Amino acid sequence: MRPHLTAVVGARGVGKTTHILALLAPLREQGLLIGGVVQPVRYEGDRRTGYDLVDVATGDRRAFARHRPPRFDGDLCFRFDPTGWAWAAERIRAPRREADVVVVDEMGRLEARGEGHVPSLLEPLPHERARRWILAVREDLEAQILAPWGGADERIFLPAPR
Repeated sequence: MRPHLTAVVGARGVGKTTHILALLAPLREQGLLIGGVVQPVRYEGDRRTGYDLVDVATGDRRAFARHRPPRFDGDLCFRFDPTGWAWAAERIRAPRREADVVVVDEMGRLEARGEGHVPSLLEPLPHERARRWILAVREDLEAQILAPWGGADERIFLPAPR
C-alpha cells in the first residue's frame, strides 16, 4: 500500500525546509515516530554556499553539497559528497521500515531524473511501516518528481515572497 504523500511545493529559497520542520512538531506531539533527512542551506556570511544533510530523528548533521562554478549549460553547479548520498539513503530506508513518517528534503533536478533521493524511496522493502511521506518538492519540477507515485495526496504550496 502506498503511503499518504504530502508534497511541500515551492521555488528555491521560499522556506520548504523550514515549513517541513514546523509540520513535524505536532506529529511528534501525537507520538508518531519520524525519520528522514532535510537539507538546510549553508551560509558563509550572507552568501549561500551549499547544503547540509540533517537526520530529522537524531539531529546529526553532515556537509553534503557545495557550490562550484558551472561547467556547461544546465550544470547543477554543486559538488556533492558521494558518501552523503549513502548516508541519506539509510536515513530514508530505515524510517520506511521503522517509523510512522518519512521526510525527504529536497527533491529537485536530480530527483526529476530518477536520481538523488528517489532510489531510496522507490526501493521495494519487505516490511514498510511508514504510512506518511512528506517531501519538499521544487515547484518547476513537481510533475516529473511525483510521477512515480502518481502525484501527491496533499499539496502545500509555498508562494515566492513578493
